[in-house]
Amino acid sequence: MSIHQCTHSVWGLFRNYHYLNTDLNKASKTFVAVYNNKPVGFIALLHSPYKQKYWRVSRLVVLPDYQGIGIGTRFLTAIAEYWTAKTGAPLFITTSNPQLRSINRKSRWCLTRLGHVSGKWVGRKDLYGALSKRRLTLSFKYAPERYSNQ
Repeated sequence: MSIHQCTHSVWGLFRNYHYLNTDLNKASKTFVAVYNNKPVGFIALLHSPYKQKYWRVSRLVVLPDYQGIGIGTRFLTAIAEYWTAKTGAPLFITTSNPQLRSINRKSRWCLTRLGHVSGKWVGRKDLYGALSKRRLTLSFKYAPERYSNQ
């Protein structure tokens, strides 16, 4: 598998396989995973608009024919390693995907939150469909220092 930074137009191959919606933020940094000369995975990263400096995975899609064989986890971790080294800023992912729920078991991902979104975000109509009121979600932070002594 090879990984390349790509243009937003590549999202067109993956958009219908994302579980939330088909939108892609124009400010995102995008990457494609290629296996046997075919695009099989897509990741988009967004910089935090808040005072805290961090990045988050806004889109992670692996095409159905390539799911369940570890491509998504390897792709995600490779991007996290590359991007945190490049930017010096932490990288987070929030997911409800059952295949990513155990990503922290043998990797550099640390579980930072388990549960549902609550508080000030609930009820915002502009976030309808993106909030996790009805979905169990987990948030992870990529922590390269977690295994730096091994």
